[in-house]
Amino acid sequence: MPPNPFTITKITQATPDIKLFSLKPIQTPFPNFVPGQFAMMYLPKPEEGFGEAKPYSIASAPGASEVELAIKIAGFFTQKVAKLREGETVGVTGPFGLFTFKEQEMPSVVFLAGGIGITPFMSAIRYAVEKQLENKITLLYSNKTIPDIAYRQEILEAAQKNRNIKPVLTLTRHEQTHGEWGGETGRINAEMVEKHVADLHNQFYFLCGPNEFIRACNEALLSLKIEPKKIKREIFG
Repeated sequence: MPPNPFTITKITQATPDIKLFSLKPIQTPFPNFVPGQFAMMYLPKPEEGFGEAKPYSIASAPGASEVELAIKIAGFFTQKVAKLREGETVGVTGPFGLFTFKEQEMPSVVFLAGGIGITPFMSAIRYAVEKQLENKITLLYSNKTIPDIAYRQEILEAAQKNRNIKPVLTLTRHEQTHGEWGGETGRINAEMVEKHVADLHNQFYFLCGPNEFIRACNEALLSLKIEPKKIKREIFG
């Protein structure tokens, strides 16, 4: 299936190394998707359509008029992405993936995010706000410092708009805030999960972030006797 052309309508610098790309379909609307799925984004190739592509989780809520992708500028491909400008055309295919939040089957979920791993969870949080879902959503979100927290304000506002959303933000380099941080500190571990998650064994757990983050969080959940079948993982950094 050839990629569909999308216009970059807006580029936002979310953190020092994360950019948000809002993409609007030129002809074919983006198909319906479930929070947690991803799209393939193709770079433009002069006079030849589209070239290289990489998968990126969709941050926008299902039904949104535009597709939002949050991209960490960290490698060879993303250095090219960083040079894209508003008004340019990229290719998009999707949706793909099984790392999905299913509202009918999951009345209570826990999202564990490390850095850019917040992306698929933003889709679910935005959807929960728009639809005023009664599903209980606990978000444990780990970053190094305050400037690294993508979507910080929106997450806090989401919890005000839907009281079923409980965000817990933690910093691993909190000493750099010079006392400006009043939230959790340190890496997400079993103690932190136990502290903030009610009814531990009646939750579905989603882990998303770098490989080491996933490994540590998975071990923490297993130490709490969480059933492996209730843990979903998506690795990217």
